Amino acid sequence: MAICAPGSLYSVDRHYFIQLLLRQIVELQAHPDLRPRVLEGLKELSRLLPGLIEAAHVVGDTVFCEVGCDLRLLFQSSIAALSMDNGDPFSAQVVAEQLLRAFPWHLPAPHLTAPPSWE
Repeated sequence: MAICAPGSLYSVDRHYFIQLLLRQIVELQAHPDLRPRVLEGLKELSRLLPGLIEAAHVVGDTVFCEVGCDLRLLFQSSIAALSMDNGDPFSAQVVAEQLLRAFPWHLPAPHLTAPPSWE
């Protein structure tokens, strides 16, 4: 099986990362009061990101590799902003907008097929 083939570990991990990022953005936009849950999600994403950047580099997915490097810095500032428990919904919206603008959602994906157990 090719590394970027449907169902490959790289494709599944990449899809999981993108879906989790989108979920955090949507939750933050819709419910700014759920900051602690979104904060945990962003922390998980920041833990996954170095491995995904390395995998993207190995398989030649340069676009995702570059986006991942940009997101690494943005995650640090987003986590810091959300960690301040001031309850300001505006700051949560700003973080959501920054994350939304940072990721190219038109990014071509190598077969976004997640295992049925994740749905």
